[in-house]
Amino acid sequence: MGDGIRLGRPPPCALSESVRYFPILQIDPKEDHVPNSPSAEKRVRQNAKRNALNNWRKRQVKDQTKTFLQALQDGDLSVAEQELRKVAALLDRYAVTSTMHRNTAARHKSRLTIRLNKARAAKGA
Repeated sequence: MGDGIRLGRPPPCALSESVRYFPILQIDPKEDHVPNSPSAEKRVRQNAKRNALNNWRKRQVKDQTKTFLQALQDGDLSVAEQELRKVAALLDRYAVTSTMHRNTAARHKSRLTIRLNKARAAKGA
């Protein structure tokens, strides 16, 4: 990818290392919301790191969901079931963080499971 984002595993529980994986927002000194204190500058840095990590996690869920939906569209239900397990594992992992609310993760899992069950019923009928 040419947009400065390095794909791969996230840093092991170290938000400070997320700088290597994600672009950090640069503050334009001409803008009105330039931080005026050291603590405000630190807040901007922390927010940028958290934002980058959350976006990375959500991208992982979206990519895994796409592989599940592609397997479902191809009609390969055994592969789709394996991909659904991977999506559910990611959703469960990220639901305990501040990235995603647990009800949101449960809703996504439920909707994907319904799609798999409908495909099974259509193939069985």
